[in-house]
Amino acid sequence: MLFSVLALYATNTVNNRQQQRAILQNQFYAEKASYVLDDVAQDVRNVLRTDMSGNSIQIFISENLTYNKTSFLSSYALFLGNFSPITNANISLNYSDPLSISFSDGLTYQSNFTASQIDFYNSSGPSAYVTAYYVTITSNQTRGTVSGPAFVGSGVFVSVNYTDPAPSNSFVTTGYVNGSAGNVMTIEFPTASNYTNLSFGLVGGRQNAFSLQEVNVNAVTSLDLVVNRTSNGALRALYNLPFNMSLPYSNFTGYVPAQ
Repeated sequence: MLFSVLALYATNTVNNRQQQRAILQNQFYAEKASYVLDDVAQDVRNVLRTDMSGNSIQIFISENLTYNKTSFLSSYALFLGNFSPITNANISLNYSDPLSISFSDGLTYQSNFTASQIDFYNSSGPSAYVTAYYVTITSNQTRGTVSGPAFVGSGVFVSVNYTDPAPSNSFVTTGYVNGSAGNVMTIEFPTASNYTNLSFGLVGGRQNAFSLQEVNVNAVTSLDLVVNRTSNGALRALYNLPFNMSLPYSNFTGYVPAQ
């Protein structure tokens, strides 16, 4: 009888330890998966990032335009694939131009490296959802003539803060534009055949939108964009980067978080 009790006790002890070990393994690999995902997100944020305070009406977006995003993200995806055997994980990251951030309220920021164009628009919801754009750009080339936009008495508030290599050519301009009509600021570098367009209002058929497009020039090196919304509250934001990771006790399939 005593041996039966001892055998039963030993069996229960082994089972409990195996269960505890399995729980610890699951926790370890879940934490490892979370760490890898956060690390990937941080690397992508070096070229394009967004920040939002929890109860603010504002969205902050910052982009480094000196990066060739197609080359960077393609190389990075290859690196993750080669890194997989070392970490005992199957990791894949997919990328195709343009790189974009989708917010949970329908707002979208899209950076098309191939077309030298950036777009910000509301893919769903009311057209008057955006009330203001604060645009800060830095150029590596000395500008020529600046024209537009046509400011009006009320509408979507616009602020453009431009920094030029020649300090005397830097400027700040503010005003309101009609969110239902096309409004374009053109900055020449330095002639009319080489220019950057900042478009506000009706852009690509979307109201209250914003676009930056460079034609025959790569002058803008950085863009900081602050957007005011009509409502506050926390948002989720995701890059359009499908990410898959398979570990022995944990798996993740989804999109890389942008915040």
